[in-house]
Amino acid sequence: MKNLLVAFVLAATMATAQDFSTLTKQTKVFKLKNGLTIIVAHRGDVPVFSYYAIVDAGSADDPEGLSGLAHMMEHMAFKGTESIGSKDWKSEQQALTRLEDVSFAYERRQKEHPPDGDQELARLKMAFNSAVTEADRYSDGNRISDVIEEAGGQGLNATTSMDETSYFYSLPSSKLDLWAKLESQRFQNPVMRGFYHERDVVLEERLTRIENRPLGHLMEELLATAYSQHPYGHPGMGTQAGVGQLTAAEAYDFFSKYYVPSNTTIAIVGDVNVSRVRALARQYFAKLPAKKKPLLLDVVEPKQIAEHSYVEKRRSGSIYVEGYHRPACHDPSDPVLAVMANLLFDGRGARMNSDLVEQKRVATTASGFDGLPGRKYPSLFGFYVVPAAGHSIHEVQSAVQEEIDRLRTENVSEEELSAAKMRIKTRVVRDLTANTGIARELATYQVRYGSWKQLFTWLDQVDRITETDVRNVAARTFMTSNRTIAVLESTADK
Repeated sequence: MKNLLVAFVLAATMATAQDFSTLTKQTKVFKLKNGLTIIVAHRGDVPVFSYYAIVDAGSADDPEGLSGLAHMMEHMAFKGTESIGSKDWKSEQQALTRLEDVSFAYERRQKEHPPDGDQELARLKMAFNSAVTEADRYSDGNRISDVIEEAGGQGLNATTSMDETSYFYSLPSSKLDLWAKLESQRFQNPVMRGFYHERDVVLEERLTRIENRPLGHLMEELLATAYSQHPYGHPGMGTQAGVGQLTAAEAYDFFSKYYVPSNTTIAIVGDVNVSRVRALARQYFAKLPAKKKPLLLDVVEPKQIAEHSYVEKRRSGSIYVEGYHRPACHDPSDPVLAVMANLLFDGRGARMNSDLVEQKRVATTASGFDGLPGRKYPSLFGFYVVPAAGHSIHEVQSAVQEEIDRLRTENVSEEELSAAKMRIKTRVVRDLTANTGIARELATYQVRYGSWKQLFTWLDQVDRITETDVRNVAARTFMTSNRTIAVLESTADK
């Protein structure tokens, strides 16, 4: 068994080295005068390419009182431009201007006056609904999505995290010119058409993913309890009240500040010519106005000096979560924490599942997380457990503590540590087998570390981790004073 494991580790190491060598030869990085960074990796196996763009702004960058704005901007980026998505731009522009004026008056009246019996508020609501209907007359649907799909696009999607917003899809190589024209327009002059309809979509998404999901709700409460100052403690998808009051004008302000070339990184991977991509970038993306990159958030979360806790009683099943503050991704402990997460949570053979679910049988689910809710700033490493029938929150908490004590006081075996490193390397190798995965990794490491090559530097750091490293990082991370507990306690059987 040990010889087989060594063979797997060597194979993964060799594959990683080969991928690094190949990517180094294939990949070029250039920056336009306006600050836009573009990474191009040529892979000519199949006549397609994948596109991955990262705007280095996420929900943590939502302005005070405007929670959910970054997520709203992600949705609006698909609504089109002045030339894409409008049946009559001149008339639509006038209708959207009128809508914003009415929306401003309506929102202000709502904040300043109680709704009961307010005739002026009722009048403004009618005017607002009428203005929405008028603006809708000129909308031609989600034309950006339609254009991409009609051109043979696949995997079209976007995500908003606390740290960043990403846009991605794949196209036939023959559509490279279309990509450049389309995306440069989307980043230059987006139109916030359908904004107030999309607010309802986002609110429904929040209802589905957070409010109607006990674990989603509990994770949100965990973060709110763990953070007193930093926006990592704010709801990433915003609140019902917050999202419901966002305006298109506020979305434009967010776009103007954060969706700028110096804050954007694009990766193109596939059957593309680097010189051609460079020429198209100069032709289309160089038109984007240059602005300074927004500064990182300067809010520093105070060091936690005592355990925090949140307890909620519900008729739904019990869930136990605990999180510990950890440094941001640039800290030397980051690869060590990644190895610990792999040891504890990765797969059925991971310690948490093996011990709590299969052996002790105190839980039906036992896993965890690293880097919640982001990695740009100090975040949380933690555990979540669903108790098995007949077992209490106290029992699973004790079982989690036993796993932590093992990491703090006992050396991980050489075999177990090597297996964790191998799984991490294997995941990276797997990600680097497809254009989409390569584009994502290139863009992510370029944004977060300043160079895509840091991916392989990070893997080298993982390879050098020792049993002592794991024990030391566990000892200074998993302290009671650094812990936040969040519990949903079932009342169904009481």
